[in-house]
Amino acid sequence: MKTDEQRLVEKALKKVSAKVIQYIYQTELLSDGDHILVGLSGGKDSYLLLELMAECVRRLPYSIKVSAAHVALDNVGYRIDTGYMARLCNHLNIPFYLLKDEVDLDNEKKKGMCFVCAWMRRKMIFNLTREIGCNKLAFGHHMDDAVQTLLMNQIWHGTISAMPCSLSMLDERIHLIRPMLCLAEEDVTAYTALRDYPPSLATCPHDCNTKRQDIRNVLSQIKSMNKAAIKNLFRSMENIFPEYLPQSGKPLKKRNSENLMEKR
Repeated sequence: MKTDEQRLVEKALKKVSAKVIQYIYQTELLSDGDHILVGLSGGKDSYLLLELMAECVRRLPYSIKVSAAHVALDNVGYRIDTGYMARLCNHLNIPFYLLKDEVDLDNEKKKGMCFVCAWMRRKMIFNLTREIGCNKLAFGHHMDDAVQTLLMNQIWHGTISAMPCSLSMLDERIHLIRPMLCLAEEDVTAYTALRDYPPSLATCPHDCNTKRQDIRNVLSQIKSMNKAAIKNLFRSMENIFPEYLPQSGKPLKKRNSENLMEKR
């Protein structure tokens, strides 16, 4: 017999998965025969994404396959409970791949540790998608992440760009998808607060997210003025009126999205 806590978790998962599956239909993120690789960072967002993809396997009216992977760079300094990852994937009947490597700390210092770490992770994940035949790579970014990125790019790069729900890469061999962009951070927290996801065993000593934290603080102040601010900022990326922008009458500059991603 299920406990009250188990029923509460199931009800919460059903609620959040219904919203995500509706978003998947609207954006056509998935289709019959897709093999999706879920990138597991060890954070609560990626664990929720894993559970949501397992729900999609059960509830979508077509067949998809889901695998999961975590990249562990042993000498970077952070530690994640990969044992929990493996157990959760086994419980959800999802194949789990643990990829390990080390960063060449002496030769890579000039490039910046965060850049090298991100580049190595991406390279290893993309190589795995080729090896196991995945055509979709899913990340657990949510609405707040996209809005933070939008403001960061405007403030520090002078561009209007954020996180697309789907991005074709490597000559369309792989599509990077973000099924949770329809969820605000409060939606994510409402569910993950009911779960026993483990925290990081050791945080990264090279954490380079100070700018993102600054933007979080700014957005927190904005939300105190209007509770709907995050959703409105997110919607603004679909409600653009070029004729009311300073560059009106001039062709908009087009940037290569893959090159843009490499620079970040």
